[in-house]
Amino acid sequence: GRDATVGAIPLSVPAEVPCGGGQLYQECGRPCGQTCADLRLAGAGSCPELAGLCVPGCNCPPGLVLEEGGQCVPP
Repeated sequence: GRDATVGAIPLSVPAEVPCGGGQLYQECGRPCGQTCADLRLAGAGSCPELAGLCVPGCNCPPGLVLEEGGQCVPP
């Protein structure tokens, strides 16, 4: 029998993603509203959340936002 998993590496799951400033890599993160600038512009609820919409990438942990210097800080 053949083993279909040999050599199969899922492209959507990076082995190691360098996230700086205390950020964590998330397969399903919020598409917006993660920075201090976002909060200043229109408030924390300004992101139009769509059901099931998320994007992979580096995000601050819950309760923190990304400041201009790239560090996760309390809002």
